[in-house]
Amino acid sequence: MKRATASGQVTLFIRTFGRETDFICHDQIVATNGGTHVIQTFLSEEISREIKIKDRTTRQGDHGSYNMVLLNRDLEKLYIEKFDIEDARKKITNEIISEQNEFKFTIIIDDEHFIGIGENKNIAKTKAAQYALEKLFGMSFNKKDNLSIESDSLPNNLPYSRQNLADRIALCIQEKFSQLTQNNERLQRRKVLSGIVLLHNYNLETMEVICITTGTKCINSNRLTRHGQTLHDCRAEILARRCLIRYCYEQLKLFLNEKYDETIFEKIYNTNRYQLKSSITFHLYISTAPCGDSRLISQQEITCEKSSFINVNQNLKYSLRKSCGLLRRKIEVSEGTIPVLAKTIYENIQTWDGILANEQLLTMSCSDKLCRWNFIGLQGALLSTLINPIYYTSVIIGSLYNSEHIRRALFSRIEHKVYNIPTPYGLRRPFISDIKSSEMRNTIRSSNHAFIWNCIDQKCEIIDSTSGLTISRKISFFS
Repeated sequence: MKRATASGQVTLFIRTFGRETDFICHDQIVATNGGTHVIQTFLSEEISREIKIKDRTTRQGDHGSYNMVLLNRDLEKLYIEKFDIEDARKKITNEIISEQNEFKFTIIIDDEHFIGIGENKNIAKTKAAQYALEKLFGMSFNKKDNLSIESDSLPNNLPYSRQNLADRIALCIQEKFSQLTQNNERLQRRKVLSGIVLLHNYNLETMEVICITTGTKCINSNRLTRHGQTLHDCRAEILARRCLIRYCYEQLKLFLNEKYDETIFEKIYNTNRYQLKSSITFHLYISTAPCGDSRLISQQEITCEKSSFINVNQNLKYSLRKSCGLLRRKIEVSEGTIPVLAKTIYENIQTWDGILANEQLLTMSCSDKLCRWNFIGLQGALLSTLINPIYYTSVIIGSLYNSEHIRRALFSRIEHKVYNIPTPYGLRRPFISDIKSSEMRNTIRSSNHAFIWNCIDQKCEIIDSTSGLTISRKISFFS
């Protein structure tokens, strides 16, 4: 049986007799797998330290009671396997990886790396240990509200787990961003990071980064132009989609230059239109849930997700339901969104004169835009005259992930309300998942700058989010 532990960590494999027992270390259930239980404590002291053990009988509804015991007193009642900590210490790495003092902890087993990232060493160790236990022993640590959302986009015969796909995509984007900004502390202090990767035949070794973007704000209405010279929305995932559109134009040029093996497109038989090759898929990563409907998560819900014994108050759910599923617009030169009334959408059409008269811009929230793209595609109006729609195969969320809210925001709120969509358009349900080492909550003040890197010319742009132009007052390559 494969086992691993970290420096200063005691790992116990405990099998009880005749009882279903949850072992809780420092008020946290670390793992339960049938009759075999795993306790992980990151104490460097002897294993005779006191650990809370909760005995729970298998009778339905009997929750048992807590008892404080010494492990060395009850060893004769338990079957315990230990392994040499010193040998495992040689394969453990521990480092600070960002300006926010995040810790990265790596466990190496048979040349396979299990990486945990957290705001302190204990959290990083726990995440790394959970990742290893899930991979090696099939244990699950997901709460019911944080499960991945299955899709009709991914095949069922992948040679790796879907969680592994999500983690690899996130790690690829994060490492590329770190590489691009390693000499610029100002750019490293971002709040939202996004990126798109391309896969060939779902082979993780062929992963290609299409773009890396950051940004949290949209333009001031006073800076709008009538000729499309400014970027209206500088949120990271919106800029990433702009980069993808530019990438598609470049790929069409390759096809027209008869470089058929190098392009992602193929011609549709007996037409003048093009489509993605069946082997090509695009995957989006966002470091946090997109603004708007998917982020309507209360603090009570977050607290309840961290506990196995507390349910969300039904009155709270009802009060939130009234706000859920609504279209929302972004606040100018700031963060956050507010609901848009139906009267505003259908009766008060926004005009240029109204904008000049200081009307608030009706910029769609990121959740609403992603929902729209899951129906009509990412390609935009102009490319739609040339190619069939392009959809994300997966959307990976780095933090603030709640499967109920994400599912509703990205497609389920309108999936039964939109009919007779002409082919080849239609609802696509991407695979949606969080990651094992979720990103820390970032409390720094949002920057007025957005960052764009693309694989076309391998260049970076810094955008002033309030003006929609580059910091050198030039028109962006992606406007």
